[in-house]
Amino acid sequence: MRLPAMPGRQNGPMPTVTVLQLDPLVPVGAFGPWLAEVEDLRVRVVEAWREELPESAADGVVILGGTMDAYSEEPHVRAVRDLIRRREAAGLPTLGICLGHQLVAVALGGTVEVGAEAGPEVGVVDVRWLDDAAADPVVGEAVRTGLTEAASDHRDAVVRPPEGALVLAESERYVQAIRAGSTWGLQFHPEATADLMSDWLAQSGHENAAAVLTSVRTAEARLVALGRSIAHSFGRLVVGRDSPRVTDDR
Repeated sequence: MRLPAMPGRQNGPMPTVTVLQLDPLVPVGAFGPWLAEVEDLRVRVVEAWREELPESAADGVVILGGTMDAYSEEPHVRAVRDLIRRREAAGLPTLGICLGHQLVAVALGGTVEVGAEAGPEVGVVDVRWLDDAAADPVVGEAVRTGLTEAASDHRDAVVRPPEGALVLAESERYVQAIRAGSTWGLQFHPEATADLMSDWLAQSGHENAAAVLTSVRTAEARLVALGRSIAHSFGRLVVGRDSPRVTDDR
């Protein structure tokens, strides 16, 4: 069992971010290559529906989205909720994206509304960063750079974050980013490029797919800048150049 990388660590295995793909339809997209741009970091993808999950002490974990909901009793989804709880208890860096964000909320005591009443967010969403976001080790760089547009494709939503969690960002309708100790959740898709969004729109048969995709392509440079910034920041945290610990009373 590997320990998480620490600042100044010179020996031992190279830190690894394990990406948990929960659904064949929701791949890692560009986020894997962007993580791999971080020096001294390896990236591996685990197809969680058919592969064994990592031990709780794996260096860093990213949890992707999926077409199931956060309360699913599919074995691999239950296992991911358990893994989130173990990793948070151990103070290990974990990042959930879309369904992953919702699993973070449910695993740590929050609430997700399946088929949220306010309706789906599909396409480019405007992210409003809140007071704690600028100093955050995962999203802070994006905040300070002024990146406020993100790709979105979800119908379920976090309606009650875990007790004590920091809400880092909101959109007009939904919580977009949370942090609970060493665990982050992002409702938007930092991994999504226009090509990936095009695939998802085709799969869902969205009635305004052409217009949505046009808006995504128009904003793509800014979407990519946001996603790469978050990937790099999370990767640096795993390598050990930033601390995953909060400075409050958690």
